[in-house]
Amino acid sequence: MADVLDHLESMFSGEYNVQRVEIRNARRLTLEHMGQAVTIDLFTTGKVNVAGTDCPLRDQINKHAEGFRKDPNYFKKPVATAAKGPTPEEAILNKIKKELFELLPEHDRQALIAAYQVMLSGLDFVDYSPAIMPVGQVYEGFWAKSLSGRECVPGRFYKNLATA
Repeated sequence: MADVLDHLESMFSGEYNVQRVEIRNARRLTLEHMGQAVTIDLFTTGKVNVAGTDCPLRDQINKHAEGFRKDPNYFKKPVATAAKGPTPEEAILNKIKKELFELLPEHDRQALIAAYQVMLSGLDFVDYSPAIMPVGQVYEGFWAKSLSGRECVPGRFYKNLATA
């Protein structure tokens, strides 16, 4: 039977690195990403404790933990299952303005989303170029598009690069 840790893991594992450990008299679920770290302890008594950095993730977890404390059937309700992490595109839009994201061509948007998903994978890479290079190309393309119509950079320079 699924417990509070199972439900929270299924809700947040798409965007956060997840680790489970057994500790004395409890099981611990840790969610981490980009400086945010939240631990949820489920004690053998059934008590749930939430701790970690002061961040929006902790607030969300606290809301769900409080709902579970008040009603053990909290996660069986349709409202709780609808609460899931944002899509990679939504997560990117939380970091940059929508107008800026919409300026990018579709292939650059996809490259940015793919790089974000590589970073979310939680894998330790020897070389982070699979995530960094697409973002660098998006950045370069953005500036090339922005500056090519102005006198500071001749448009033919970037057109020549594109055909090379």
